[in-house]
Amino acid sequence: MPRARIRNDRRGFTLAELILIVAIIGILTAVGAPALWEIAQEIKLKQAGRELISAMRAARYKAISETRDYGVMGRYPNRIEVFQGDDPNTGTIVNWFLLEGGVDLQGPTDPAPGGPEAVDGNGGDPSADGFQEDATGGWVIFGAGGSADNRGAFRLANSNGHFVEVRVDPATTARMVIRTFVGPDVDTDWEEGG
Repeated sequence: MPRARIRNDRRGFTLAELILIVAIIGILTAVGAPALWEIAQEIKLKQAGRELISAMRAARYKAISETRDYGVMGRYPNRIEVFQGDDPNTGTIVNWFLLEGGVDLQGPTDPAPGGPEAVDGNGGDPSADGFQEDATGGWVIFGAGGSADNRGAFRLANSNGHFVEVRVDPATTARMVIRTFVGPDVDTDWEEGG
C-alpha cells in the first residue's frame, strides 16, 4: 500500500510584512481619526437639535390638546425645560433634559454658552420681536390654538464650533425648522436641513 505523502509546506507572513501592515493601519488611523471625531460631533449636534424640536412640538401638541399654554425654556448652558403656563419661572415643569455630547446653548458670535446670540430673542423687551429672554435663558410659549407667542430660535453649539438653530417662524403657524450656520453673518447665514 502506497504511503500518503504529507506535505510540510507552510506559508504565512514574514515579520517584515506584518510590521508593514501594522504601520499602514496606524497611519490610516492617525489620518482618519480626526475626521471620524468631527463626524461624531456633528451627529451629536444635529441629534440635540432634533431632541429640542421634538420637545417643542410636544409642547405645542399639549397646548392644543389641553387648550392651555405650554412653553419651552432653554436655560443656560444646556438645560431644556417644557413647562405648563405662560412663564417659565412660575409655570409647572412637566419635562426637562440636558443637551448631551458637549452641546450648549450658544450663538456663533458668543464667546461662551449663554451669550446674546444663544437665543434669537427680544433682549428682554416684550414689545420686540423674538423669543422672550432673561439672564437665565430664553423661552417660547405655545397657546391653545397652536401658535407661538413670537418667532425666534434656540441656537446650539458643539465643541468644534459648529452651530444649529431650532427656529420658529412664523409665530402664527409655529412652523419649526432646524437650520445649520454657514457663516459669517449670524442673522442671515443659516441653511435649512439640519
